Amino acid sequence: LASLSKLYLNLNELSGTLPPNIGNLRELSSLQVQENTLSGKLPESIYTLESLQVLNIGSNFFTGTISPKLGDVTPLIIIDFQRNRFDGIVPEELGQLNLLQSLFIQQNALSGEISETICALRSNNLSDLETDCGVPPNPPEIVCEENCCTACFSEFTGTTSSPTQAPLLPCNMTEVARSSMIEEKLILVSGLPPLLNPSTAQFAAKKWIIEDDDRYICPDDPSLLQRYTMATIYYETDGDNNWLKCSASQDTTPCEDEMIGLPLVRFLSLESECAWFGLTCDFNQNLTDIRLAENGLSGPFTTEIGRLQSLSRIDLSNNKMTGPIPTELSFAESLYQLLLNDNSMTGNLDILSSIPGLEVIDLSSNSFSSTLADGISDIEGLKEFMVDENELTGTVPEEFVKLTNLEILLIQNNNIEGSLADDICDLRENSSNNNGGEVTSI
Repeated sequence: LASLSKLYLNLNELSGTLPPNIGNLRELSSLQVQENTLSGKLPESIYTLESLQVLNIGSNFFTGTISPKLGDVTPLIIIDFQRNRFDGIVPEELGQLNLLQSLFIQQNALSGEISETICALRSNNLSDLETDCGVPPNPPEIVCEENCCTACFSEFTGTTSSPTQAPLLPCNMTEVARSSMIEEKLILVSGLPPLLNPSTAQFAAKKWIIEDDDRYICPDDPSLLQRYTMATIYYETDGDNNWLKCSASQDTTPCEDEMIGLPLVRFLSLESECAWFGLTCDFNQNLTDIRLAENGLSGPFTTEIGRLQSLSRIDLSNNKMTGPIPTELSFAESLYQLLLNDNSMTGNLDILSSIPGLEVIDLSSNSFSSTLADGISDIEGLKEFMVDENELTGTVPEEFVKLTNLEILLIQNNNIEGSLADDICDLRENSSNNNGGEVTSI
């Protein structure tokens, strides 16, 4: 781990202390362990990390004083010690951190005053300086001169006040702080490794969100993960090169309604992702429909799509999709229509039984090669199940008789053997009598 550059362990249930040899991670640039139950004093070796830029240990139970040696870690850009149990004074040596942009030390047991050397950083890069300088009590726990601290906290009021005018910045934070907080949110969706790998769609989507998206959304924007997910799908399916319609580039694909000739909204544009071509949202701006059929999409099905919990319909049919159906799709609890027919997808069908609300499944003309999973019979509302022209094997489970709402069953042109149970055949008569539909056997 000697070459490890970023360590994210936030939002877990970690306890104990930081290891004393953490200083051996010589290349570490970001250490983020906030919102755990860690305790004890900070190890001395942490002050020897010569590449450290982000140190976020907020919302834990660390004790002791803030060491003057912290001022020797000159690359530091963000220090977040808020909501711990530090005591003593704020060392004036922090004024040596000329690159520092954000210092959060509120809600501790610190006392004294913020030194002139630290306040001087406010005329340099320091745009966020939050301490326990609120009143009451009077004098406050931390004395902060005018035009120094940007927000003051007090245990008596439980609120913040702004004693000085902070610089007006987008999202009320520095660009570095914004980037760091957005990345923390994206880690919860994609995990850290793909976000650090420049060859992945996740890395490209993260870079677009942080650096290139003209909408410039903030870390607390409720659309962040949804917008990131759709950007990931765009890059994973090679939107720049393979899409036939409404790609991000105006030079490569048309983008207009063929029926009425009006322009549509391209992917990765300034507008809300709800307005992008092929996407529909509800009144709460939660994505409900993805309809990108016959649009040249290639590549695997991204796992991030399962995080769109309001998603009800997916139509990616007649494309060049590959790989399996991601297990994460089971998180899309509102999904009732899944159309992936006429692609080159592979794998098994086990995930389908984990999406109990499905009513229409069309996976025909792919290369799925498993058996017909018994669990499919637990999808009580299933009306249409089309898996013809695949490489499925085994037999038709007798449990399919429980699919009393079934109207269409297409399983021909596979490697399925045996015969249909009589009770399953009876579904055809019931379907024709009750629903006007048709159940088709092998």
